[in-house]
Amino acid sequence: MSSDAGSKPKKRKRSTTPTTKESTKKKSIKSASTPVPTNVLLIDNGGDTLKYGILGLHKNPESMPNITARLRHQLTVLVGDEIHSVQPTQLVNTTRSLERGCITNLGNQVQVWKRVLEKLRIQVPVRTEAAEAFGWKLSRQTANKKAPLYFPQQMAVVIMVCPLCPRSIMEQVISIWFNDFGFSHVGLLTTSAFGAVPTSTECCCVVDMGWSATQVVPTYQQKIIGPIRRQPLGSRHLVGLWKYYCSYRQWNLMDAEFLMKDVHRLLAYVALDLRGELDTAQRTILGKRPFDREFVLPDYQTIARGFVRLTPWLKRIEEEKQQQKKEEKQRKKDAEDVVSDDADIRKTKKESLDEDRGEGVDKDDNTTDIDAEKSDEDVDSEDETDDQRRKRLLKLKAEEERRQREIEAERQTLMVSVERFTIPEVIFQPSDAGLERKMASLPRVIVSAIELCPSIYQSALYETIRIVGGACLLPNLKERLYRELRQLAPTNCDLKLDFASDPV
Repeated sequence: MSSDAGSKPKKRKRSTTPTTKESTKKKSIKSASTPVPTNVLLIDNGGDTLKYGILGLHKNPESMPNITARLRHQLTVLVGDEIHSVQPTQLVNTTRSLERGCITNLGNQVQVWKRVLEKLRIQVPVRTEAAEAFGWKLSRQTANKKAPLYFPQQMAVVIMVCPLCPRSIMEQVISIWFNDFGFSHVGLLTTSAFGAVPTSTECCCVVDMGWSATQVVPTYQQKIIGPIRRQPLGSRHLVGLWKYYCSYRQWNLMDAEFLMKDVHRLLAYVALDLRGELDTAQRTILGKRPFDREFVLPDYQTIARGFVRLTPWLKRIEEEKQQQKKEEKQRKKDAEDVVSDDADIRKTKKESLDEDRGEGVDKDDNTTDIDAEKSDEDVDSEDETDDQRRKRLLKLKAEEERRQREIEAERQTLMVSVERFTIPEVIFQPSDAGLERKMASLPRVIVSAIELCPSIYQSALYETIRIVGGACLLPNLKERLYRELRQLAPTNCDLKLDFASDPV
């Protein structure tokens, strides 16, 4: 007998693998913890402006400055659109969240995101690490006695990031939206790929003219297919040139960034004939050039925001032209009235002759003479009253115009002349902004990005060049860019530029 005969049989260990019923139960529990989102929040993180909206509910997305500000010698922090409550804006120190298109100040960006959720009435958790660090309180959220309309556990958020964004930044963004804001689903999307429009060829070359730089991204089926080209010029550099030139020539406006942004938005344009514009500026004195304008600076008492007006010389010429048009219109109207009066006179004469033949001439003549004398007396008395009233109104109008001229003469103005087109010219000649001479212009950057793509996509990319971003709002940019690209692109390729209706 073997020694193993008397030993007890070993017990079989119970399998740790769950049965099919248990596994399906656990899967159902796990899927129930992450329900399907009912709404999707879309956020475009721009360097200067943040755009946001809920898909399907907001047809026109809202926007706010992607900055925080703090009043000097105070601890109060103004976030996003709250900065507009302070006038003048030179009294605040601003902090931006992005640098060169990437988020570099996450603490600042979290506060702006929280402001977006408050505007959309989405519940913000107050028991997270971010809430404790920034001191978020529920009382501020319910200060207006408005209950939240949406809950983050039932929503998804899609964040737009720049191309080639570092993975470490994207992981931190995802962690913040999951852990600090409590959203159930978080997605990231490349800004340039989102700007691509569907076409018959499914190819699109997106040119994103943003705040910090201009990026050219070739796409196929909204996926990047080629090298990304970047021109380190954006709206920030143009506004900086406005501040430098205006401060050097007239007023010190180096701290007035918001004011210079208004000047750039209202006055800047791309010259279609740069040499002709410069020749006109050389032959004509300042104030008489056709492109000269005055920007009235706000005094924050009677004027909260600056506006544009013509120079005195151009204003006088414009008034003379309007007066000539008015006189010509009046002459045409008088000529038409004379023709109609002649017809009426002939008609009345014919009617009076018919009446005279039937009723007698003497009686009618006496009555008409008496009626004419009475009507003349009435007209004289009425004319005298109307004349006095007219003189009084003219006197009041002249006094009001004189007072208005005195007020306008006392206002501070910024004379803007050749800066209107020489500053945007750096898009086509970057060396004018002090950059390296070997740096390519925007048309050359676009052509370079397309030529480095596979040859089967190149002709289709030339046909669908889509321009987005705030810097593409410059007048005449489309015409000038098309002319420059036509000289560089192959002659056998069709060239089409598509500017977004709402590029910001």
